[in-house]
Amino acid sequence: ALTGSHNTVFGAVFLAIAVLWFAVARSLWRQPRFWVGLGAMAATAALILLPVFLPYFEVEKEMSGQRVEDMDILRDGAGGPYELLSSGSKLYRWIDETLGWPSRMFDGRLRGFLFPGFVAIALALMGILLTGERAGRRENVEVSPWAAWAIDIAALAAALAAISQALTGNDTIYAFFVLFIPIPAPPAWVLAALALVAVVVRLVCFGRPPHALAALCVFLVDRIRTAGERGLWLFILLFGFVAALGPDAGLYQIIGRLPLLRLIRVPRRFILLAAFALAVLAAYGFASLLKRISQRGKRVAVVAVLLALFTAEALFAPLTVHPFDPEPAPVYRWLGEQEGDFTVVEFPLDPDLYALAMRQVYASIYHWKRLVSGYSGYQSEENIALQRRLDKGFPGDDCLNELRELGVRFVLVMEERLPEQKRERLHEQTGLSIERKFGGITVYRLKPSASE
Repeated sequence: ALTGSHNTVFGAVFLAIAVLWFAVARSLWRQPRFWVGLGAMAATAALILLPVFLPYFEVEKEMSGQRVEDMDILRDGAGGPYELLSSGSKLYRWIDETLGWPSRMFDGRLRGFLFPGFVAIALALMGILLTGERAGRRENVEVSPWAAWAIDIAALAAALAAISQALTGNDTIYAFFVLFIPIPAPPAWVLAALALVAVVVRLVCFGRPPHALAALCVFLVDRIRTAGERGLWLFILLFGFVAALGPDAGLYQIIGRLPLLRLIRVPRRFILLAAFALAVLAAYGFASLLKRISQRGKRVAVVAVLLALFTAEALFAPLTVHPFDPEPAPVYRWLGEQEGDFTVVEFPLDPDLYALAMRQVYASIYHWKRLVSGYSGYQSEENIALQRRLDKGFPGDDCLNELRELGVRFVLVMEERLPEQKRERLHEQTGLSIERKFGGITVYRLKPSASE
């Protein structure tokens, strides 16, 4: 928890679910030492963490109400189909550069890379569906032929798509209903014909084995019944995944009103909790897979192939970084040499340009003067309104008076970024006097007002 607030939140979610699960599943709630140990752990954590997190809780009180009321703030940080299908690994970047997909469908809406990889997903599915029994033992579940299943599902999908088009008039269908990915569809009559042909082929070629959906339900119910502790990890996986989708998935309306959980201002970060559970389920799947392979040579080959595939999917090195000159601009060293406690402001101000604000915050470690603008993950509406008002009014008298109230002594102006009209007004402003020039940055001293 001391390494980051996200670890605190995700760890608390996991602990709450796990404690409840193990207390009931293993009847630990009947043992006094379970409650003693749990109380000792909670007391120790509180003693260490409360002094660190109390300031966060104070800030959270001020901003949580606005977050819950304004869901647009949370939607901006929600994970969507583009992030969930995108990976930053070198393999997928190469595929994307070679084929132009999937970036072709992003249309500028990609904000993160959340896809965990096919190997992890496949192994996790095995962890959920396979019981872990050794090879040679037959399953006690009747399962239709895979070909019949596929035709059943295709017929159902085509029929539902045709009905949807007939009722709504919309010529798109949605694949992966949770991800809401639109796919162009053929006309409704074509879909209806495909559904009819699929039903005919199914009856002619496969007779009347159990319908795919019925057999699938029986299969899944049996697996859930025998899942044991895998159900815990499946629940955490689904919780993290749905929470990462943000307000539109419905769960965040509850999360946004819970203490601690509402500290997460970017919903898609809950995907870390889902990935944690996915990794454990993948381990179950890996173990179940190996138990079904009796020959040592085949087991070694399977392990080697899986490791190779996982390495290819998980290869991110070398990381792409944006170098930043560790040596500050001379103007910041000069500010550090000035005596007194005062405020500094840089123009033009742009509260939406976070990179500019972060550069100013980083540079402040060389002078430690107060800043009018800054960015640390969250900006209040009042601060954004202040910066926009100052930027719009600079270099007018009202703007300078407000800067004086903020304790500003020096005004740094990047004149190459200042509009021509403002540069002319700046040179005519008597409330500012040129103090120093550092390349493209001019330092102005803010003169006291006439009343002062």
